[in-house]
Amino acid sequence: MRLALPSLALVAGFAVAGCTSHTDTPPTTDAADSATVTCQNDPRALAYTANMEQPGASKTFTFVLVEGDPAPPARGNNTWTLAVKDAAGAPLDGATVDVKPFMPDHGHGTSVAATVAAGASPGTYTITPLYLFMPGLWQVTFTATKGSATDSAVFSFCVEG
Repeated sequence: MRLALPSLALVAGFAVAGCTSHTDTPPTTDAADSATVTCQNDPRALAYTANMEQPGASKTFTFVLVEGDPAPPARGNNTWTLAVKDAAGAPLDGATVDVKPFMPDHGHGTSVAATVAAGASPGTYTITPLYLFMPGLWQVTFTATKGSATDSAVFSFCVEG
């Protein structure tokens, strides 16, 4: 019992020392708060160009990012014009189009729901606000449904900041 008591005191001393708030190093900050985020070399990010096309996952539709404002996509509110074409390349007018912005590295989307409205040309849709609120890689998934046909495509962009 004599050996156990001093050992217990030693363990308790280490536990108290480990719980103090004193530190010789400054607290760390989130990299997004203290540094510029750049994804220039991220192989998952697409290089933005007007009229860029992504085939749908099932090859039923083709999705065309006609234009973005701002271009390339930037932090904050964005407005995109999307065109959807059927397998023959004809505009897919009157489809239901859903949009889901998502940050795969952070595991979250955005809290502001984008509105999808029919665009000025047949088969085009205006998406606003596409709220990309923080820097990093954003994957924007579009899903189009017309009748019994559904297809989706992903546009991945680096938002610097």
